[in-house]
Amino acid sequence: MLLNASAVEPGYSGPLSCFLVNFSAQDVVITKDQEIAKITFHKLDGPIADYKPSVVSDKDYGIELSKSARLFHRTFLGVSGIEERAVKAASASVKNSLFLGGILIAFLLLFSQLEPIFSKFLWEKLGVITTTTRVDELKLNNELIASKEALDSIRNKIKDADELSTLKNRIDELEKKQSIMEKNKSKIKN
Repeated sequence: MLLNASAVEPGYSGPLSCFLVNFSAQDVVITKDQEIAKITFHKLDGPIADYKPSVVSDKDYGIELSKSARLFHRTFLGVSGIEERAVKAASASVKNSLFLGGILIAFLLLFSQLEPIFSKFLWEKLGVITTTTRVDELKLNNELIASKEALDSIRNKIKDADELSTLKNRIDELEKKQSIMEKNKSKIKN
């Protein structure tokens, strides 16, 4: 297949070449007199505007042709080696993903280890309450309420004991008075 079908500007003087592509897997031999391309000349109807003659020497043309040829792939559209390039690109992508995944996992592990220290810092320095601290506060609050209730119960018992003691003392006093009265009564009868 001839790839560089193009127009040559009027006034050009120098060699012409073409770029051929072999689509088969077999080598193709082109002999010196074998026809491989056609050239078509067109007759222009009028004068050419901005006509600039261009002359290229065989040597300069050969140098430019050689530079251009080095830019082309060894096979059509660079198909050879496409598997290797695809494997390299896929490998690089997997390596990048593994690297970034490893960094993420390392960060999460580090965070899980430092979270208690970080939470303590937030609690102590900034007054931010963590869930653990809230649970501890609730437990402490419940214990405090239970202790106050127990203290009130003990106070009531002590108060009852004081009243009992006062009542016992009063009974003792009354019994003494009664005993004294009976002694006095028995003296009077005698």
